[in-house]
Amino acid sequence: MTNKSNSKEEDLFHRYVEICNRALELNKDRFPFKQILHTAQNMMDNETVSLAVYDDNPKATYDISINENQIDVIDKNKTDKSNDVWHINLSYLEKVVGNPEEYIKNPAKIDWDWLKNRLHM
Repeated sequence: MTNKSNSKEEDLFHRYVEICNRALELNKDRFPFKQILHTAQNMMDNETVSLAVYDDNPKATYDISINENQIDVIDKNKTDKSNDVWHINLSYLEKVVGNPEEYIKNPAKIDWDWLKNRLHM
């Protein structure tokens, strides 16, 4: 989904999603990820969550969904579409992408609050 014209922030976001998906794949049968994924599949049926990448200012907002136990990036927007947007700091994305194996092996280190919030967990 990435191409040469993508911004640094967009590349980081897509790499972050790939890391999250690898972590989910490796832990899909473990507590609490199995339960979270099951709940996400049932509650988010074709719904999206908006995640906004920030540093000092908003960089971009991405609509994502959970399908077949993985995160799918659905759409990219230039700015927040509404107040119902979960914010992710650019420095956090850099931290995760800079050390992917740490987060894949220890998925509890990933900030899943955006998903837990959406699932009312």
